[in-house]
Amino acid sequence: MSYEDDENRKKRRNALLIIWLIGLGLTGLNIILGTLLTRERGTVRSLKGQLMDTTTVLIREKEVLNGKLNQAFISYDSLMNDFNGLSATLAEQEARNRRLATENNNFMKREQDYKNNYDILLTSFNQLKLENDSFKIILVGVRSEKDALQALLMNRDSLNTQMQTKLETQNTKMRLDSAAGIALLDSIENENVSGFLNNTELTGGYGLYVRFPEYERYYYGLTTVNGYVINRHFFTGIGIGINSYNGGIMAPLYLDFRYIFSKKPFSPYFFADGGVLFRFEEFNNPLFFLNPGFGLQKSISDRLALNLGAGVFMQRSDHRASFVNVKVGFVFSNNGKILK
Repeated sequence: MSYEDDENRKKRRNALLIIWLIGLGLTGLNIILGTLLTRERGTVRSLKGQLMDTTTVLIREKEVLNGKLNQAFISYDSLMNDFNGLSATLAEQEARNRRLATENNNFMKREQDYKNNYDILLTSFNQLKLENDSFKIILVGVRSEKDALQALLMNRDSLNTQMQTKLETQNTKMRLDSAAGIALLDSIENENVSGFLNNTELTGGYGLYVRFPEYERYYYGLTTVNGYVINRHFFTGIGIGINSYNGGIMAPLYLDFRYIFSKKPFSPYFFADGGVLFRFEEFNNPLFFLNPGFGLQKSISDRLALNLGAGVFMQRSDHRASFVNVKVGFVFSNNGKILK
């Protein structure tokens, strides 16, 4: 586009130069004729006037030609702009046609795939139809065999009724004879369960009286006991934890004994904990404690139970401090029979 515009501008300048040279030549010719024909001044003046008129006419024609030439250039530029716009539109249409052709090819490919899948499904349907017809024939044979078997069974109903009556009589006698033994075996089997057990509890206590403020007003903490279930009622284990007192933090290390009275939806139990309390500030000077109490246990699943207990927590070093404490936590077992 820029190269063609430069060529057009050069042509326009060349045309203007030619017209200017023509005018200059005519003016020079007029001067030469005036010099050579000094004797014929009248004629020269007449020719000079004609020349001036001709020059004026040529100048006017030059201006008209320049105007037409400018209009031609304007028209050319407009046509080039239109051409460029049409070229861009044509390129867009060609791109659109290419996209449509690609989509058409994809559509034809999918259509062919659908046709192939339809043929496959039609073949499968025909095979299933043949198999269904075969199954119908087999079903007719099975029904015939079933009718024959039902006829045989009807002939044996009377014999089976007699045998069933005898068996029921013998079963009743056997149940009566072995009911006590079975109950005893079940009781022994249910009681003789063992396995490992974990008891993790949140605990807290409130001091019954205050002689020395530190470590005697209140405490709260977390304990965990890992132990062994001897039978369905008795459990023992070793516990550790951490308690936060009003005067600082102590860590208990103790033995836990627990006896469950009976297995009910809420099973009552007795617990007794005893051990030592270590103060981090005075680790070599531990306190001794004892914590008996009662609680209730609720089985949530075969391996998980919830317990809630309360008791008296007594600790002693050079003097004794007592608390009313509460425990709540979960019991985890590896044996599904322990917590049933």
